[in-house]
Amino acid sequence: MNSQKLDRREFLLSASLLPAGAVALGQGEQDFSKVQIKVTPVSGGVYMLQGQGGNIAASVGDDGIAIVDDQFAPLAEKIRVGLRTITGSDKPVRFVIEHDVTVHLNGEDIRALHFPAGHTDGDSIIFYSQSNVVHMGDDFVRYGFPFIDIDSGGSVQGIIAACEGIIPQLPRDVKVIPGHGDLANIDDVRAYVVMLHETTDAVQRALKQGKTLDEMKQQKILAPWHKFAGSFVNEDAHLETLYNSLTGQKNGKFLKHN
Repeated sequence: MNSQKLDRREFLLSASLLPAGAVALGQGEQDFSKVQIKVTPVSGGVYMLQGQGGNIAASVGDDGIAIVDDQFAPLAEKIRVGLRTITGSDKPVRFVIEHDVTVHLNGEDIRALHFPAGHTDGDSIIFYSQSNVVHMGDDFVRYGFPFIDIDSGGSVQGIIAACEGIIPQLPRDVKVIPGHGDLANIDDVRAYVVMLHETTDAVQRALKQGKTLDEMKQQKILAPWHKFAGSFVNEDAHLETLYNSLTGQKNGKFLKHN
């Protein structure tokens, strides 16, 4: 176990501890001293906390606090401070939600739905029924092309299946918390799925034409979707991910994500 992550068994014994998430990969020697936790009211008793790493969703009420996703152990105190700005007190974190389960807390039915082989092989999407909020985790992000951890069982097909599986279950006006980035709506998720379909189809066509990964890069087959390229996942990185998802191979330099 990474020395910077708190043991979940320790969390269960003492709810005052806030553990770091299992997505804390490749964190190295990061400087967390300048990280600020931004708290955004979403709807009802649901809030979004942004800092270093994935977005946190927090259900806050008389029953306590339940958080979805979490960040690095060195940020635990800053996250506690962020939660304190919501509650005005040091209410304990009662649950960290990651697997298929429904809990009733703070007058809210909180449903966790597991979708395999998306961002990784252990992702869940969380729906807050009464507040009309969904936390998509890293199956939906707003920094452009997604990071898909193929080494951990992820695949582009799985992310598409997760998004297409959850969209029909959501109200039209649902508020969407992405794994990374600002609040979104269901149309943002649909546009994201269209991009994934289109880029996947482009690589699939190139494969049928017998093109190698290097030839696809040289011909810049993903150039039409350049606006989704970012400093973390650029066109070549997304191309490698799609190629590996579709062929079952492992080519290119694998990214690590926090």
